[in-house]
Order: sequence, then C-alpha cells, then structure tokens
Amino acid sequence: MDELQRIQNIYLELMQSTLTGNIYRDESRAPFGSNIFNPQLREHGLDWPSHAQTMIGIKRLANLRALTESVITDNVPGDLIETGVWRGGACILMRAVLYAYNITDRYVWVADSFEGLPPANEQQYPADAGSDFYKYDELAVTLEQVQENFRIYSLLDEQTKFIKGWFKDTLPGAPIEQLALLRLDGDMYESTMDALTSLYPKLSPHGYVIVDDYHVVPACKSAIDDYCSANGLQPEIIEIDGVGVYWRKPPMTKHGAEIIRPSSVESPDMQIGRLNQAVIELSQNVITRLNQSVAERDAQITRLNQAAIELSQNVIIRLNQAVAERDEQLAALNQSNAKLTGKVTALLSSTSWRITKPIRETKNIINAVRSRYPPIAASRDSDQSMSKTDHHPSTQEVRLIGATSVRDRNPILSSQERSETGGRICEPVIDSMEGANMSVEKRHVYEYAVDLSGKTAPVYVMHLVGKSKRVLEVGCGPGSITKILAQEGQCRVTGLELDPEAIKKATPYCDTVMQADLNSPEWPRLLDGMERFDVVVAADVLEHLYDPWVALKRMVSFISPDGYLVISLPHVGHAAVASCLINSDFEYRDWGLLDRTHIRFFGLKNIEALFAQASLKIIEARYVIKPPEETEFATSWSRLPIAVQDALKTCACADVYQVVVKAVPLNYPGSVVALVPPKHEYNHAFTASPPSWKNRVGRYLSPQLKQRIRKNFKILGIDL
Repeated sequence: MDELQRIQNIYLELMQSTLTGNIYRDESRAPFGSNIFNPQLREHGLDWPSHAQTMIGIKRLANLRALTESVITDNVPGDLIETGVWRGGACILMRAVLYAYNITDRYVWVADSFEGLPPANEQQYPADAGSDFYKYDELAVTLEQVQENFRIYSLLDEQTKFIKGWFKDTLPGAPIEQLALLRLDGDMYESTMDALTSLYPKLSPHGYVIVDDYHVVPACKSAIDDYCSANGLQPEIIEIDGVGVYWRKPPMTKHGAEIIRPSSVESPDMQIGRLNQAVIELSQNVITRLNQSVAERDAQITRLNQAAIELSQNVIIRLNQAVAERDEQLAALNQSNAKLTGKVTALLSSTSWRITKPIRETKNIINAVRSRYPPIAASRDSDQSMSKTDHHPSTQEVRLIGATSVRDRNPILSSQERSETGGRICEPVIDSMEGANMSVEKRHVYEYAVDLSGKTAPVYVMHLVGKSKRVLEVGCGPGSITKILAQEGQCRVTGLELDPEAIKKATPYCDTVMQADLNSPEWPRLLDGMERFDVVVAADVLEHLYDPWVALKRMVSFISPDGYLVISLPHVGHAAVASCLINSDFEYRDWGLLDRTHIRFFGLKNIEALFAQASLKIIEARYVIKPPEETEFATSWSRLPIAVQDALKTCACADVYQVVVKAVPLNYPGSVVALVPPKHEYNHAFTASPPSWKNRVGRYLSPQLKQRIRKNFKILGIDL
C-alpha cells in the first residue's frame, strides 16, 4: 500500500469511527437504548446514538464506503443519494469518500423531509398500517442541523445538494441526471416506493441499491418486492449485517459507450497533503468531542456523588432518630422491668407463695409424667373431662423438656428419686420414625439407641438384611441402624449421607461414607467402579425425596444378581393422622409421621404402587404397630368422640405406624406379598375398660415418689 492509499484509509476509518460515535463510546438514547454504550448493538446499528451522526451501525457504514469506492474504481457514472438521512452521517461518509479520492464531478444528494416521517396513508398503502414512526421527535432533524454536521467535517460545499420535502413531492422533479448509488432509508412502504419509482430508472448499470431496513421493517421489504415484481426485476440481493441488504443493477442489454465526466487532476503529493490536513482537522474535532464527553461524565459523576451524599445524610439522620427512639423505648422497658422485678421479689417472699409451694411441685410432677405418657381418650368419665382442662405440652414444649435435664425441669426431685425413676420422668415421647427410643442427650433427632428386643423398624431392617452382607445404606444418617448392621449383623456397610455432622457420627461403623444429595441425579456416579452390593437399605429415606420413584429405580442398579432391597417407610394411613385431619389440626413436626422434612406420603396401596413402578416385587413385609394414643398425636386422638375412635379402629391398618419391606426385581425368584397387616391383639389402649389415669401414672413411679405425691395432695385436702 503506497502512502496515498495509507492516508486515504486513515482518513476514512477515522471518519467512520467518528460518525458512528464508536471512537468516544457514545451512549444510546430512548426509545432503543438504555443510556449505555453497547458495542454489539452499535456494530449492527440496533440502537439510537445520543450524539453520533448516523444510526446505521459500523457494518452498514463500512458497506456504504466499500460500494462508494466500487463505483469510483469501476467508473460507474452518476451521483450518490440517500433518501432519509436523519443526522446526515451516511451522506457525510459518501462525501468524505469523494473527497479522499479527489472526485469532483459527482454530487451527493441529501433527501429528507427534515421534519420526521409522515403519518401512514393506510388507504393507499395498507402495508404501512400501524406505523408510528411519525410519533418519534428524535427522527425530526432540521435541515440546518444536518448542514451544520457537514460543516463540522469541512464537507459542506458545492458537491453536496439538499432536497427538502416529502418524497412524493420532491423526487419526481429532482434535478438528478444519473445515479451510481441509491441508498434507501425511508422506513415506510410509501417512502421506499416513492424513492424507487422516481430514482431507480436513473440508476446506471452496475450501480448499487442499498436498502437499510429490509429485514426489520416489513413494509420496507414489501415495497422492494412489489416494485421488483411490477417491473420484472430479479435482483441478486446480498446480505450486509442481518438488517440491511444491497444489490447491483445489471448491465443494459444494448451496450453503448458510457460517458464519464472527468475528475480534476491533482498530483498524489497534493492529495496526501490535503488528506493529512483533513485528518488533523478531523482528529481535532474528535478530541474536542472527547473532551466534551469527559466534561459531561465529570458533571454527571459530580451530580451522582452529591445525590449519594445527600441520600447518605438523610439515612444517617433517620438512623439517629431511630436510635434515639430505641433508647427511649429501652429506658422505658428498663424502668418497667425494675418495677416488675420488685413485684416478683415481693411475691417470692410472700406468705401465699410459700403456702402454695406443694401445689406447684405436684403440678410439675403431673405435667412431666403426662409429657411421657399422654392421657388416653377411652375414659368416658372423669378422665375425659380432665383431658379438656389439663395442660398437655405441644410438640415444641415436649422437645424443650427433652433438651434439659430432669433436675432443671423438676427441682423437687432429689438425686435419689431421679435415680429411682431412671432419670426419664420428663423424657418426651420422641420415638424416631424407626420406632426406637431416643436419648434426650442426643442432638440429632434420628440418633438413638436401638432396643434389639423391640418390634421396631431398625430391628426389622436388621432381620431382613441378614448376616455378613455387603450393604449399601442410602441415607445412613448418624449411623443408628448402621451400627447394629455392623456390630450385630457383621455386615460391611457403605453409607451415603448429605449431612456432614451425621457423616462424622456414622463413619466408625462404615467401610466408606460418601456425601451425596439424593435429590440430585448425579449421586449414582459416586459408586462408579464399585462392586455391586448384596443388599441396598433405605430406612425412612424415600419420603424425604422429591422423586422417590426415580431414586428407587437407581438403587436397583446397585444390587448383585442375587441381591435385594430393604426399605422402610412411614405409613400415613395411621388412625392418628386421620384424627389430625378430623380435628383440622394437620400440624407438621420435627419428627414422626408428619416430619416437616417429609415431601411424599404413602399409604399401603401407594407403597405397593411405588415398588411396582420401579419393576420390583415385595417378597416380605414387617409392620411397626402403634396404637394412636402411644403416638405423637395422642392429644389430637383424645379429642375425638369415642364413637369416631371406635370407627377408625376397625380399619385393619389403623395402627400401622411403619412398614418395612424386602423387595427384588420382577425377574428374581420369590412370590409377591400383598401389604396386608396381620391380626394382632391391641394393648391396654384398645381395651374396653382402660385403667384410670392414677393407675396409668402410678405404674411408672417409685413407691417413694408416690408417697411424696400423696403427701402433697393431703396438704391440699385431697386424699389419693
């Protein structure tokens, strides 16, 4: 590239970058902008710049330069025109190309109403129906402003011609002899059709037609298609940037010599000098604009800082006011507290407080016993009336009792008495979902010691698993079941658990414990490469999962050819749950059948369907039996009328608290077992004549403690 070509390229590239506002990152404006500079939008001309002279974007402006240079290089005769110029940026570039190549025999025609767009003439041009471009004041740029933009770039001269008015009035009689390039940017069917009708016949062979909004304004495309169809044109349309297109007019069928007007002669050195001066002037304009932008940004930052300071000061004032108000409230509360403290001190030292001490001590004992053994609703006389008035701790209260020591909750008990009662007189009924008794000292709600002689879910799981098996325990928790599988069943256990604290507790009883989220589809990958297991155990796990059906299918893939699954599930069909529904008191709890972490609930038929959908068959089943009055819902059960209780008890599964099953794939040996609870004898809760509350409480107290209670009641004049 010689020096002239280099300086021409520098000049035109600087012109393009300035006209688009890209060089100083000109911000977008409404309606198609968000007051920021977006390079991607600017490249494709999809925003409206705040100050730049064109909105056609970098790619379409570069295309305009290339086609203008092409008509010069190929000696295509004629002038250049744009119909619909906005701020004039595209016409300024065409004039700059002529200037860079020292073309003095062509004109640049700038055609626009300089008043915006007209309202749609829907009767004559239905394609323009709904057009609202005429509402945008931003599109109405005056002739004087466009001329000033040319002057800024030193390109306002006799080679620039302006045509002001609506195209239908001005273009038919415009003094244009011949065109080499026709750029259409009228945004409407009417504007596009008027320009084509008047100007396309004047376009020279090999001349270019550029359509700015071909792909974004359907009416514009319709005008092009209709004109070409009406005139038998089949142009080869070429894409520019996904928005605009262009085509080149084919040569005439009859060839003739083209008359090309000569350009003025100028030496290369003169052109280089002239363009260098133009680059200097253009650079100075850019620097001026950049300085203006910096000043505007500084002013904006100053305004924002001032606004932030004022806002912060207002916030500080409000906070200080709030602090002062809180101080006044605290002072008032402290004063009130001092008064209450004085009253409490006086009460504790009063004679009446000392006299009623036996009553309070006895009430503490009764409440503690009832929290461990709730009253039975079968009493139809005095016991039933008592249950309506006496206080029964809620689930939350029971857990609070279990979280403190016996001595703290029952100060009247001596260490000897605490020993006589086993230290459990106020221990709550927090049997786990597995039906085992939990120690009050345990933090984890599912961490408990398993009574191997009991008929509980952990014991049933251990029996169904068998001895000396390789076990995968899915959701092993803190290892309550894991421990008995390893120690009593001599099994080798691999555990999956999400809770890090539970993993620490289960680790001593497992070969390996891996952290896994069973609700994620990725957890089976943790077991890639491992040998299949004899047994897969999921004890009270599936009810916590969003999709237990899929989880169960995934577990099947980990059992060996002669392996099986052992699954335990809570039974929501228990009569105690029905009592909650009848009483409109379906309260979730921290444990039990309505554990607040349960997502899915299963009756016996639902359990059978769960395994059937996983292509499994149940070959053995065990049932954990709990009468309603021995569950966490005893209070709700006691509120039911006796007739309703009797009706609920007739259901065969009314007292099935939990189900433990052994299952295998359908193609494995073994017969399918239906989930039908076996007949059993109910305990005292289901007898026709339950013992009185005194006998029920008394059976759990030592003789010494009974004697002390009788003594306290005698002080009150009551003989037990």
